Amino acid sequence: MNKKDFGKFYDEHLDKIYRFVFFRVGRNHELAQDLTSEIFVKALTHFYSYDPKISASAWIYTIARNHLANYFRDVKSGVPLEEIENSLQFFHDGVSHMEKSDVAGRVRTALLKLAPEKRRMVEMKYLEGFSYAEIAEIVGGTEGSVKVASHRALKELHRFLAAP
Repeated sequence: MNKKDFGKFYDEHLDKIYRFVFFRVGRNHELAQDLTSEIFVKALTHFYSYDPKISASAWIYTIARNHLANYFRDVKSGVPLEEIENSLQFFHDGVSHMEKSDVAGRVRTALLKLAPEKRRMVEMKYLEGFSYAEIAEIVGGTEGSVKVASHRALKELHRFLAAP
């Protein structure tokens, strides 16, 4: 691929990669912006080696995941990446501030009860905005299997939320 195509690639993937980074750095906007910029600089540097036969989402997602791993290793934050992932918050339109806090806490607790691969599926689909096809490319499955796994994870999450 040539660098002329990078602008389109950037526009298509910026929001997803930013959200991916944002939730992993404790919802820190400035840090997420900095790291997202660094990720796209790396992508631009290596864009010539990108093979259009593979998923663009899987390619940039891999760069982002590796960059975050390097960042956390270098800063030795003492906060595991898994713990940062679990600090997600959900907000629903029309719900009062107090109810939002309660809902966010309940969802966070329920997410922690899911097995890591199920939790990751829910995060990728519903928080990071990946399509089923993109998730399938990233995890190495079929779109159908990802839909089924995502639906099952969501049903399990719902059961945890419904439990007293």
